[in-house]
Amino acid sequence: MSVEDTVISYLITGTLGLILTIVGTKITTQDIKTTIKDKKKQLFLIWGHHYIVAPLLAIGVKETFNLGLARTIGLLIFSVSPSSVAASVVTFLVKGDVPLALTSSVVTMLSSFVLMPGIFWLQTKVLELRGTNSELKMPYFQMTSILFFFIIANGVGMRIRHVCEEITVKKYNYVCKRVVFFLLITTLAFLFISENLLKNIFYSGEDWAKHYFSLMSFILISPCLTIISTRLFNIDDTKERDAIFLTVFRKNPAIPLSVVALSFKDTLPSNEYYIVFGMEFISGTIMDLIGHPLVMILRKMRLGYYCCKGQNTERPLAI
Repeated sequence: MSVEDTVISYLITGTLGLILTIVGTKITTQDIKTTIKDKKKQLFLIWGHHYIVAPLLAIGVKETFNLGLARTIGLLIFSVSPSSVAASVVTFLVKGDVPLALTSSVVTMLSSFVLMPGIFWLQTKVLELRGTNSELKMPYFQMTSILFFFIIANGVGMRIRHVCEEITVKKYNYVCKRVVFFLLITTLAFLFISENLLKNIFYSGEDWAKHYFSLMSFILISPCLTIISTRLFNIDDTKERDAIFLTVFRKNPAIPLSVVALSFKDTLPSNEYYIVFGMEFISGTIMDLIGHPLVMILRKMRLGYYCCKGQNTERPLAI
């Protein structure tokens, strides 16, 4: 890993950690208990989208684009990955149901320990993929570390809210938001000078259109299906629907990268391995390119402003 990539990794981790502590100051343990007790239908819906709908959609996208072996593997692995830590962050930014997003992220992460390799094996059998290893090697230590980081960062925020006066919590959030802004700008600067990142993002080889559009189709269609499912399940609360939409949208791109490195680096030809790795790498970039304007649109719909608060009050609109 280059120096730039190492710095980017630390910057992203620090930024997410600070944002998660801010999120933690907005919720209580009772909010989480209430979510687990009263919102089983919503949790099941998110779980089902991750481990039933998304894997089936990936098979459909593969057949539609007639993807080769390497791109099929990349798409299938991404389709069975759990929610990202960032799911609760973007839910917080649009004033969605944060406890639901937090709880569902933990549920999908825990489920991925078993379901990610199991469903991938089923997908390879359904598609009759040959010439590849159908048994994934899981980065369990990394997954456990992400889970603990997620819980601890939110726990710190919840503890700050519990022991500090309200004015102190507001000051903490005010300072953190400005530090986060600085870290984001710094991260973007390093992203633009990272040779490794640019090499993996800007794929221009054979079938480049399939490389990009198959992933973009999956990333766009998957969360949009929640609009249908929330209506079928009679979920009318706008905050809950936003949390479901965004938690399904923000899959974790880091875990698939580790899975690919562990499972296929020695079993695939180098050119195919780098195609698989590149697809996982670019998935996070596509989510960010789509996600940032999406969050701004949702903020405008829900709150009446894109970035800075205006005079409009909250306006809940259904999507």
